[in-house]
Amino acid sequence: MKLCITILMLFSLVFSSSYVYATPDPDYLIIINRYKNKLALFNHSQLIRELSILNKKELYLTGKVLVVLKKDKTWLGVNAKGTDGKLFGITSGNQTDSGQSILLSPQDMAWLSEQIPLETPVWITASRDSFYMLYDDAVEMPVPKKESIDKNLTIVENTGLYWQPDLEAATTYQLGPQIIRAYEKWGNWYHIHTFQGDLWIPDCLVLTGKPVPYKKKIKLVQMVPLYNQPVPDQRAETALAPQTVQVEEKYEDWYKVRTDFGSLWIHPSKVNVE
Repeated sequence: MKLCITILMLFSLVFSSSYVYATPDPDYLIIINRYKNKLALFNHSQLIRELSILNKKELYLTGKVLVVLKKDKTWLGVNAKGTDGKLFGITSGNQTDSGQSILLSPQDMAWLSEQIPLETPVWITASRDSFYMLYDDAVEMPVPKKESIDKNLTIVENTGLYWQPDLEAATTYQLGPQIIRAYEKWGNWYHIHTFQGDLWIPDCLVLTGKPVPYKKKIKLVQMVPLYNQPVPDQRAETALAPQTVQVEEKYEDWYKVRTDFGSLWIHPSKVNVE
């Protein structure tokens, strides 16, 4: 569980709400360099235009990859800190604290808003490098894409719910072990319906589907770690020496086996199934 949260924290630190492209060559990309106080718009690998930022240099939100969720001629709202595009963004007005948003001239703001679609990624950095060098860095980032799904998820442990797919957007709600339905996936997050409204859940402690009965014996031919749940990136509880064990359930490549420590999961690299 701790390792799961650590990975999500790193993911959120780099990608905020992690809603950008799956291709290494996005249609549009905005790069904001707070060191030079300039904004650049790329179409694929071509630099279309550089714009001057009018407010003072700030390091706020540098290192984040965000996405445009709302737009008009005076406002491009991004999903910073788990918000929905209403509080942080690029503006030519005074809709937000200019120290937390990027201020452009009205002419530049109107032009930029006309050029880009919603869901355009925005990378905020502070660097002496040229925009072309920054573009090369940006498109190498392993960035996922939002997708519509219709899938059952099995929650295997109590897990928190989030207003947005961002660890900074935690609610006070939790869901215990149960089967739920997800209708959207965004990076390492699932969007689900709950009694508290539509909320997000990280994928660390959920299974896509559910384990199925699997009454067979398997022969372990080497030392095999035992885990509480059939999910990646978790710490092993103990290990089993080579022996034959009874399987109770199967989930993908995982086996739930009966042991002296209770029923635990193995993901062995070498087993013989009898």
